[in-house]
Amino acid sequence: MERYGLVNNLLLQLSRSEGASFGIASSPPASLDELRAAHDAAFLDAFVSGSLSPKHQKEIGFPWSTALVERTLRITGGTLEAARESLRAVSLDRAEAPPSEDEPERQGPQRWGAEGNQAGGTHHAFADRGEGFCIVNDAAVAARLALRGLLAPGPRRGPGEHDSDGPAEPPPAVVRRVLVVDLDVHQGNGTASMLADEPMALTLSVHAENNYPWRTRSPSDVDVGVPDDVGEDEYLDAVRGGLTALERAAMSALAAPLGSVAGAGPASDAPAPGSAGRDAARHGGAPLPPGAAGVIPPPSAAACPHETDLVLFQAGVDPLRQDRLGRLSLSRTAMHRRNQLVYDWAWERGLPVVAMMGGGYARPIEASVRAHADVFMQMGGLARRRRDEGRGWSRRLVPGDDGEMRREAALQAGPAASPWLGSELRRHARHTELGRASLLDREGSRS
Repeated sequence: MERYGLVNNLLLQLSRSEGASFGIASSPPASLDELRAAHDAAFLDAFVSGSLSPKHQKEIGFPWSTALVERTLRITGGTLEAARESLRAVSLDRAEAPPSEDEPERQGPQRWGAEGNQAGGTHHAFADRGEGFCIVNDAAVAARLALRGLLAPGPRRGPGEHDSDGPAEPPPAVVRRVLVVDLDVHQGNGTASMLADEPMALTLSVHAENNYPWRTRSPSDVDVGVPDDVGEDEYLDAVRGGLTALERAAMSALAAPLGSVAGAGPASDAPAPGSAGRDAARHGGAPLPPGAAGVIPPPSAAACPHETDLVLFQAGVDPLRQDRLGRLSLSRTAMHRRNQLVYDWAWERGLPVVAMMGGGYARPIEASVRAHADVFMQMGGLARRRRDEGRGWSRRLVPGDDGEMRREAALQAGPAASPWLGSELRRHARHTELGRASLLDREGSRS
């Protein structure tokens, strides 16, 4: 558990040295109703009440306690909050910059969301049981809720935000498809199983073929297993090929009826595709050529102002060579390049991203801590790069320290906005506010 606090500290140090700011706030716990969107009610009741069988408790790997229940709810709540904020950015972008007479065919976002949960990625949890230190599958819960239109952002009061008496926010974005990109070294068996019957949720897992899980592996829409001795270039080619195959699977899913293209209702209202749809889209084996063209079009603002696809990025860093459970031998540089592949792929297609921490068990643990921090800091690097190009980025990290608090960083910039606008530090204990102070609001000092 020590890695959570160490990553928190490192992110704060790095963000201050680069001029950004982080806030600390209590992570909102997910409700049982939210968890029931993906999990079996009897399993949840048994877990919350501490009445799981010894067999099921052993499969989870943690001893039961009320603190474990609280931690689990807050970890999932962090991912749901991150997803809400990413969809908020899409809605604000469409409302602030609708198609004009000069740009009737404007495609993709001018500002879009990249959100992070510094916990989560609990991809071994199944609908009716936990496994491998995973109890609730935060990605599966977020996917189910998003596709049913149940992740609409609630009222929010913060820097640059209006209160409840101010202008109403635009309608929430309608999620057409959820794309799970799971790059943890272990195959995402629970997520694949829980979303197998969700035609508009597509799953990719790039993992070590010879590693855990063995008995309970479930097929993803795209599974790319790599050997233990895979080279770094070959691994990155596998990620590229997996992303391309995931795009193809998503297009096969979209060929099924989706209801109104104008976004009258959530995509999951549509009937499941037949043999030409999801079943035919399942892939496995070797990756496709890295140069293959992408096929997911960016969400069209002209067709629907509030329609999007959502990427859930399980960013486990256990492929590192120092990881004691990984069996692969990738460098930190290779992991950095991997993350950038995902972020660039998502940006180019106009897809909001939620990154989840995933696994990291290096000896010494500092190797995992640095790689985890890279996942989140690279968002900021891309934010600055896109800002320099005259486009905006909305970034908010919603990580958790052992599930008891979350760290939140917000950087919102548009063509006319200062990179320091609204920079602040917020500190909250689990139930007690410790203080609030302006840290780096440099808007008035920069021309």
